[in-house]
Amino acid sequence: MDLRKAVKRLRGKPGTNVRLTILRHGTGQFDVTITRAVIHIQSVKWKTEGDVGVVRVTHFISGSEVSLETALQEILSKPNYRMVGLVLDLRNNPGGLLDQSVAVAVAFLSQGEIVSVRSRKGKFRGFSAGRGDLMDGLRMVVLINRGSASASEIVAGALQDHGRAIVMGVRSFG
Repeated sequence: MDLRKAVKRLRGKPGTNVRLTILRHGTGQFDVTITRAVIHIQSVKWKTEGDVGVVRVTHFISGSEVSLETALQEILSKPNYRMVGLVLDLRNNPGGLLDQSVAVAVAFLSQGEIVSVRSRKGKFRGFSAGRGDLMDGLRMVVLINRGSASASEIVAGALQDHGRAIVMGVRSFG
């Protein structure tokens, strides 16, 4: 069965059970019963490594901007902590919502165009920064890899284009 058909059969009311038959080469098949639930994705995670803050954005979903701002506030409010740099980790981030990628880029830029979109009919729409850099110019590195796509590339590109961050890693998906 293809993936779309399998997902359709797995979906259902939270709290209800579904039985899966798993077939593994060499060990045969066995049944597993799982309980359906709503899955909440934590799109922003953070930690500190010495005097460097590390913020990982795993997906650009609704609320990523707020989660990023919260992470930055928590890092900066650590008692007796003086951050000298920030790493924004976008590795293996497949992208997501355009408005959230723009909002994340805006969080680190005080001015400049982030991305522009031209429709097939020639209609143009631009997105620019303007509210101010939440990190007040603190040195930044953005990490990307082959799994960084779409919205991740928008953020990395905008921060690099405006001289706000150094982008490191390997070529992104696109």
